Amino acid sequence: MVELTLPGPAVVLAAAARIAAHATVTPVLRSRALDALSGANLHLKADHLQLGGAAPLALPLDAYEERLRMAREAVRSDSKRVAQVVKGWVAND
Repeated sequence: MVELTLPGPAVVLAAAARIAAHATVTPVLRSRALDALSGANLHLKADHLQLGGAAPLALPLDAYEERLRMAREAVRSDSKRVAQVVKGWVAND
C-alpha cells in the first residue's frame, strides 16, 4: 500500500509563490440572501468567469519538479538504458 504524505504549509506557500506569475485569481461571488439563509458568510467560487480556467495548473509544479528529478536520477544511474528508451520512443513516433 502506498502511503500518502501531504505537503506542509511551507511547501504549499513555496509552490504558490513559484506559480503566482502564471496563475489568475478565480472570481468569487457573494450573496447577502444566501448568507442570511445559511447563517454563514458564503463565498461562491465562480470558475465559469475565469478566462483560463483552472486546468492549466492542474498538475502542481512540485509534481513536475519531482518527475524531472526522477528523470535526472535515471540518467545518472543508467544513462545507456535511458538513451535506449528515448531512441525507442523516437523510432515509434
